[in-house]
Amino acid sequence: MQTGRLFAALLFSFAATHAAADATFETASALYEAGRFQKALQAFEEVAHAGDGDDQRTTARFYAAQCRIQLGDYATAGSELERLLAELGPDDATPALLFRAGEAALLQGDAERARRRLSDFVDLHAGHAYAPYAWKYL
Repeated sequence: MQTGRLFAALLFSFAATHAAADATFETASALYEAGRFQKALQAFEEVAHAGDGDDQRTTARFYAAQCRIQLGDYATAGSELERLLAELGPDDATPALLFRAGEAALLQGDAERARRRLSDFVDLHAGHAYAPYAWKYL
């Protein structure tokens, strides 16, 4: 009987943690959309550390990097986007991740890395809405 209660308590705690992460992600998204990038960054970083599964944590890390770009912290944003690309690989990265990694490299003044990332982007996603912007820099 004791084991059953412990399992129920752990399950409840697990569900509560995931619900909290979902709520924090929604709050972070609303803050981002409202242009409150510093607050959004804090919330996305919280989800990135304790989010509900790898997909949510990865998405939170991506948006935290976007907040950093908006706040002018291009080096940290670029480093995080590069880590995400290294973990996922260009073929599994979303078009936005590849494009934004190239954009962050441009903003840092790293033309070679920007060209590499934007070339990967247009090679894999030539029909994407961002493709004309990528071509401007190639």
